[in-house]
Amino acid sequence: MIRAHLDAVTALLTASLPASCTVHAGEVSGVDEAAQPAPATPYVVVRTDPGRMTSDRLAQWSSRLDMRLYVTAVGATQRETLWAAERCRSALLDARPVVAGCICSPLRMGDASPVTVDRDVTPHLHVAVDVWDLTSLPTQGV
Repeated sequence: MIRAHLDAVTALLTASLPASCTVHAGEVSGVDEAAQPAPATPYVVVRTDPGRMTSDRLAQWSSRLDMRLYVTAVGATQRETLWAAERCRSALLDARPVVAGCICSPLRMGDASPVTVDRDVTPHLHVAVDVWDLTSLPTQGV
């Protein structure tokens, strides 16, 4: 259930961003620093927490999923990073991810970080993280 929600948000971003801006779920896949260079910038990485399961009714079953998604925009410059963050926000703000068997709330922006420079990589990369809140309920009663 957690992975399906991550996949749905990743699909929203992939459909909205140009092909030159790749979207990675969880981590930048396929990068082995010794064998392969980092992907071309800008790119986006989507991560999630495992969420919290609660009940929205007076029942003993917890079927409501509240989760946070972390969308990291990465660029070679601050302007490139801000461009990617703007495109991600346009794609996600108030969007409802489609997950089979669930009804999702519109995505809400919960927090954001300033653009920072990652000096642990060469060349240095600029990074900004937006935090998104998502609530999901099953379409069928428990």
